[in-house]
Parts: sequence; C-alpha cells; structure tokens
Amino acid sequence: MRRAAVSTVVLLVMLALGGCVNIPTSGPVLAGAGPSQGPDVSVEVAPEPPRPGASPRTIADGFLQAMASFQQGYPVAREYLASSVRDAWRPEDGVSVYADGYGVSSGPESAVLEAPQVGRIGPDGAFQHDQGRLRHDFVMVRDVDGQWRISNPPRGLLISQYLFGKFYQRSNVYFFDPGWRTLVPDPIFLPRGNQTPTALLQALFRGPTDWLKPAVVSAVPAQAKLNVQSAFVDDRGVVEVSMNEAATGLAEDQRSRMAAQVAWTLGQASGVSGVRLSVNGVAWAVREQNAVGVVPISAFSGYDPVPVSSPGSLLGATNDGVVTVLEGGNPGLAPVTGPLGRTKGVSGLAVTATGDRIAVVTENASSLLVGQSNDTPLEPLITDGQQILRPQYVTAREQELWTVLEGPLRQQAWLRVGGQVRQVPLLGFEGTRVSAFRISPDGTRMAVIRVRGGVSELGLVRINRAQPEVTIDGWRPVSLTDNMQPAPARLVDVTWEDAATLLVLGAEDDKKPVKPFRVDQSAATVTEIGQPDNWQATSLAGTPRRVGTRAVVVGRNGAWRYEDDYRWPLLVRDLQVAAYTG
Repeated sequence: MRRAAVSTVVLLVMLALGGCVNIPTSGPVLAGAGPSQGPDVSVEVAPEPPRPGASPRTIADGFLQAMASFQQGYPVAREYLASSVRDAWRPEDGVSVYADGYGVSSGPESAVLEAPQVGRIGPDGAFQHDQGRLRHDFVMVRDVDGQWRISNPPRGLLISQYLFGKFYQRSNVYFFDPGWRTLVPDPIFLPRGNQTPTALLQALFRGPTDWLKPAVVSAVPAQAKLNVQSAFVDDRGVVEVSMNEAATGLAEDQRSRMAAQVAWTLGQASGVSGVRLSVNGVAWAVREQNAVGVVPISAFSGYDPVPVSSPGSLLGATNDGVVTVLEGGNPGLAPVTGPLGRTKGVSGLAVTATGDRIAVVTENASSLLVGQSNDTPLEPLITDGQQILRPQYVTAREQELWTVLEGPLRQQAWLRVGGQVRQVPLLGFEGTRVSAFRISPDGTRMAVIRVRGGVSELGLVRINRAQPEVTIDGWRPVSLTDNMQPAPARLVDVTWEDAATLLVLGAEDDKKPVKPFRVDQSAATVTEIGQPDNWQATSLAGTPRRVGTRAVVVGRNGAWRYEDDYRWPLLVRDLQVAAYTG
C-alpha cells in the first residue's frame, strides 16, 4: 500500500506464514476462474489453528495472521480466543490498521502489540486516518487444557498496513444527490475475499456512510433487506436479488432509482451483467428491465456521476488574454474571439461543459468576470473582492458557478445559479485560509486545501443541498502522511481525477519541488505519479473521467500534460493558468 514496492523478503515471510502448500500431481484438469474486475491477490495468507504448547507471543501472532484474510465469521481466528469471549468477539465492528515493522512483545504470560496507528475502517466501511498510537494487551489466560488463549480480543480486526493494502479493496456504494439527478459514489473498504454481490448489497441497504449521509438521499426504503442470506449469481452473470416486503408499494420513479443504485453498486462485482429483482419470490418490475425481467447493468448510464462525453477542450490564459490550447500533433495557443481574448492579468479560469461561458479572475484576484468566446461584453460579477480563488462550473448542476474569496468578516464560498447569487459560509473553517478547492462532479463534495498556522491541510467537506439554503460543513481531513516516505507538507492545488479520486500537487517542504500525487478520497492509498522537470508548478487542471487521467500541470515555464505514470511531456510554453471545459 502507498507507493511501497513489495520486497522479496516480505513475500518470503508471507509464504512462510501461510504454511506449506501441496501441489497436486494427479487428477482431472479443471477450468480456472474467469477474469476479475478487481486486481488479483498474488499472496494468500492461510490461517492455521493454534498449536499445542504455543507461547503467548505465538498465540498472538497466530491470531493476527488469522485476521489478515477474509473468512466468513473468522472461525480460525476465534480458536485463539478464550471460550469466555470467543462468541462475543465481533470482527464486523471495524478494522484498525497499524504501521508495518511492529510486532508483538511478550513475557512468559503476556502479549502486547504496540505500533503507530495508520487508520481505521468503521462499522460503516469508511476508512479514516488515525495518527495515534495503538496499544493492545491481549491478556493471555490458560484454558482447561492448560493452553494459552486470548481473553481480551480487539474491537473488530487488527491488520498491518501492508496486509491492508494487499487484502482490502475500495468499492463504491451508490446513492443520489438530493435533486435525484446523478449518482454519488460512497467509498467503503471490504476484504478482497468479500467483494461479493451479497456484501455490496448489504452495504447499500445499510445506507450511506456516516460522513456522507447528510449530503445524499437513497431510494432504498429504510427497512429493506435481502430476503435470503445471499444474492445468487447465475451462469449468465445475472444477480437474483430477493428483497423483503419493505420494497413493495413504491412508485415507479422510486423503483427505477432504487434499481439504478442496485445496478451501479453490483456492477463492480466480477462477471455481473444484470439484475433480476423480486420481493418474497414475486417479480418486482421496473421500467428498465428487458423481456425476461433482467435489468442490464448498463441501463442507467444517464445517472453517471462522470457522464461519458467528448474529451473536452483545454483553455488557458497568457499575458495577453484567454486562449484555446491546441493539443493535437501541433500543440499551440489560439486566442479566443472577443474581449476575453484581450483580457490581461487572468489568474483564474473556468469554462462550462459546452464551452459557451467562461469565467475569469482578474485585477490581482479582485474581480470575477463572465463572458463568451465572441464579441459579447464581459459581465462583472465581483469587482471589489479580495483573493478570489479560481472559479468552477459544476457539471452536475446547470449553470452553477462557484468561487471562494475573502469577505469583510471571513472567507466565504460564493455561488451563482442562473441570475441568483448566494454567499455560503464555510462552517468549521475559523482560523484557516482556503488556498484551493474543487467540487466533485456530482456536486456533493468539495476538496479543499486550507492553511492553518502556515501548515497546509487537505480535506473534504459536504455540500448539503437538502435544505432551502446550501450549507458547507463536515470538514474531514485527508491525510497524506506516509510511514514509508515523507509526505507532502506544502500543498499547492487539487482536482478530481474521477468521482472518488483526487490529484494533488504538493511538496515535502518549501525547498523541495512540487510533485503530483494520486489520492483516493479517504487517503487510504497515496501514489506519486510524476517527477518535476523544472516545472516550478503553480496550478493543476483536470477533468474527471471514468477511465484514464486527463490533467495538466501549469508552472512558471509552461504547461505539462499527463500521459501515464511519471510521464508529463511539455505541452506549451507561456501558459499561466489552464482549465478544461466542464
């Protein structure tokens, strides 16, 4: 996990922990499993039961190993527990992730694990960083046969950072924005062995994670549950979803929306092509189903948080005005038509998805103007602001224009919908200064870089639209701390790579060059994706995509375009700021 290569030594240790493997030399030839949508796990941890006469330390180590890979109910791990606590232990209560390189310390009658805590997965499946110290005393006791057993199991599971990266995978559970316009991904982490339709459906029916809940809605009734213990997948990849009576009596639109959430959530499971819905064994019809009652996974593309569309154009600004950036075989700059092409001193830029409206920040970041790429005069929106940040048009919301600026009392978000202007307080931002922001393509979350006491912080906030007045709250830090390598302490800019992944520009300190990083919105994985080539980077432009990355780094010496990991060839010189349409 987190940019560290798996070393041969670690691999050999893992194989040793997994016990002996017997390779059959006779018997029938069997067909292997088909390709999986998720990455394969190359190393398995085979849990072994406790051996007679094992020391307290060996018992604790065996328990940690038995928790590493998923088993329904973790029966082998329970064998390490004293009979008085064996049935009461609840592995589903979450996962505590601790730093690598720390083992169990023990005495003749004790065993204790001490390590820096990296993070925790809560009962809702969400990952959250935790930079505290983990100390767990297993409290060893002897059973009736005189064997050491654990009488103080942890709350949930304990797993090392390496094993977490190896055996846990992010999945998205899908809900709706309050306007029912687009689906919103809610990332959770599940063991790779539990990436099943049943586990995904249970997470969907459980509802949004605690943090996202105020910003989204669900068409799934509160009391809806699976009517059987597991969701059956037939040989055609159709998932049979049998629900209880809570799903009866829903209006046609709600049925369709609920089916969309089910289809998008199950679409991540390997080999799933469609869904057949029923209530207590009776077919549950939705308008998107085909003649045999199957809802194709692809039936709800209109709710995609990152709609499939044309690649979009790249615009920018030079000393002379706004330009279109030509990205083909002969890259170059072409001034846009009208006043925008002659507007000097542009420090921020935003373009609608259709390219028909362009917003620019000028006059030393004190004015926000809106115009078109024609001779129409520019419309001044703000003329006396302070430190207006780069604006953004939000794709999922028609003609929403956002920015953040210093006001007379405090920093505020500023929102324009059509001709209506609103000021939106940033709740929980007292004593900080926002230096960059980007709103997710579904319009429910905002990635923010803020500065407190000279220190940069990356985090997410919710954009709550369920009430008459839009509110921004729920600051949740996205820590880039890495136990393997120094983390970027100076953060420059942020954008969304897709609906749940960020691209971040940052440097270890003021003397180090700025680099690009890929960060999932929980920061469970942080990957460096390029080395600066005399960039002197000042900003980052990107446009969310379902597949691939489309991004440009702008520096004092030009603009560099992303091609693949660690490849950012020079695009053009003389560009001061850039923005993709949408």
